[in-house]
Amino acid sequence: MKYLKNSILFFFLLIVSTSSVPVANRSEEIADKIAFVSATDLSLFPSTENAIIDSTHALDSVFESLSELRSSSCDTSQFVIIHLGDSHVQGGTLSGQFRRNFHQHFGNAGRGLISPYKLARSNNPAGYSFQSEVKWESERMITTNTTSPIGVTGMTLTSKDKRANISFSVSDEADTLDYSFNRVRFFPREFSKTHKPDSLDLLSYEGNDSSVLVLKQNTHTLNLLPDTSYFSNTTSNFSGVSLENGEKGVLYHAIGVNGAHFYDYTNHPELFQQISLLKPNLIIISLGTNEAFGKNCTKQQVYTQLEEMVGSLQQANPNAQLLLTTPPEVYVKQRIKRKSVYVANTKCKLVADVILDFGKERGIPVWDLFRATGGQNSCKIWQKNHLLQSDRVHFTEKGYTIQADLFFQSFTDNYNEYLELRRR
Repeated sequence: MKYLKNSILFFFLLIVSTSSVPVANRSEEIADKIAFVSATDLSLFPSTENAIIDSTHALDSVFESLSELRSSSCDTSQFVIIHLGDSHVQGGTLSGQFRRNFHQHFGNAGRGLISPYKLARSNNPAGYSFQSEVKWESERMITTNTTSPIGVTGMTLTSKDKRANISFSVSDEADTLDYSFNRVRFFPREFSKTHKPDSLDLLSYEGNDSSVLVLKQNTHTLNLLPDTSYFSNTTSNFSGVSLENGEKGVLYHAIGVNGAHFYDYTNHPELFQQISLLKPNLIIISLGTNEAFGKNCTKQQVYTQLEEMVGSLQQANPNAQLLLTTPPEVYVKQRIKRKSVYVANTKCKLVADVILDFGKERGIPVWDLFRATGGQNSCKIWQKNHLLQSDRVHFTEKGYTIQADLFFQSFTDNYNEYLELRRR
């Protein structure tokens, strides 16, 4: 009888001890997963169509790195994202929401690249500003016959004026995102030779790299003055700076130029070389809208130009994972019966289909924004809900926020699925 009681007790303890293991694993899994909830209503678009197509699981290494970033005890671990695009990215609303979503869920390692759009007399995103006491000349990647190398931000400012200072400031965002910085990475690297901060007692340089300025304390502003001893007989080139805080998290760099095409990036291989200095882990390519407005837009033409850009980008950044996105449907203005009318730009679908096919053939993941937001005739949904600007090509702040949140919803769905499969 005593033996039977002991056997029953042992069997009970065995059940309790073994059943506790999966419970702990489930708790750990739930802790690691991301429960993303958009502050914007996404119900206009069915979630069943919102997906990142990744049949080869190419993003698994990305998700593994981000998972390690969230759980790492190292205070300086960073994951670097480059987002290449056109005016949708330059405007800052779409890319800004991308950045905030990544920072709020994977950590904030700094504001990242900021570009002197204002000094180039172009539209500047909210959240930062550049000033100078002199006028700088500018060239962008879409400029024909450029005379200066195009910088990492898709543009280059030049000046021979000995007074050519540059100052910039950044703002905090979303209440919880502190964008003060203590590291400044100059582009091009030579800019650190022609210009110095006005507070020389607050700086050093990162190791032997004179292009990375390290401040002794965090700041939201910096004024760079020309070093006349070096600057007197040379032209100064400036493309932008990366603002970093040295902390654990994501560094998200948005590179957008109004009017840019795939071939505009390919025509400037020096830009891809400078991107490599940022050591990207993930490069997102959001182009295609301008291709859809080309008079001779064909599947073969788009495919060839996409292939050339991706090839050049991968050659300069062999360790970075690529992620393509398709363009949303927008309107195009046409003359019908002597009247200007807006109609759906059917070439948006052509471009989206090419990107999808290319991604499938090359094993490159694709987020299909075109179908995630309704596919053909979806521009009518955008317009009906007042999510398009008056040109019916660019979106309102709410429209861009919806797109960014749809992306992050899909991205975190894939991320959570990866975590679940990894633990099986």
